[in-house]
Amino acid sequence: YRYPNRKSNYLLTIKLGTNYIYRGKYQDAVSIFQNTLINIDNIPEKYLIYIYYNYALAYFRLKMYSSSLKVISDLLRYIERKDYDLWRRTYNLQGLCYLEKGEYESALSSYNNALQVLTFTGYSDLKYLIYGNIAETYTKVNDENRAYKYVEAVLEDIDKLDKSSYSYSQICNQLAISYENLGEFKKAEKYYKES
Repeated sequence: YRYPNRKSNYLLTIKLGTNYIYRGKYQDAVSIFQNTLINIDNIPEKYLIYIYYNYALAYFRLKMYSSSLKVISDLLRYIERKDYDLWRRTYNLQGLCYLEKGEYESALSSYNNALQVLTFTGYSDLKYLIYGNIAETYTKVNDENRAYKYVEAVLEDIDKLDKSSYSYSQICNQLAISYENLGEFKKAEKYYKES
C-alpha cells in the first residue's frame, strides 16, 4: 500500500484475498478487497474484475448475500472484456445468492444467464453444476417435474466427467441436495458419498 501505483500490487492482492477465501478467512479477504478498492481509479480492468469477483465470493461465504449481490452488480458494470469464464461464474454466484435469499425467480434468471454465456465457450463441467443449482431451485418452489428434468440432464453425462476434479465433487453434492429435497434419500446418500 506504500506504493499504490505499482501494478503488481493488484495481482498480489487478488492472490492474497483468494488464499484467505480458501483458508476460510472470509472477513480478512473482505478487508483486503475493501482497502484495495479505495484506489479504484488506478486499478486496470484486468485486475479489477477479479478483485470484485473474489470480494463478492467472500461476502457469499460470510452469508452476507445482499452485500455479495451489490458487489456483483458493480462487477457486471465493469466487465467489458470477453472473459466468458468470469461472466458465467459471476452469474452462477449471483444465482446462489438469490437462492439463499429465497428469490427463486431471480436465481433462475441468473442461472439462465450463466448458461447463455456457456454457449459462447462450449463444453464445461460448470454446465452440470448450474443444472444442479437449477434443479435445487425448482425443488424449493415444489416444481418436481422441472427439478427431475435438470437432474436427468446431469445424470445423462455424469460418466463422462473427470472424477478427480473438484467440480465433480460439487456436481455430486448438488445432485444429493436435489434428491434430498425431492425426498429420495437413498439416491441423496449415494451422491453425498460420491461427493
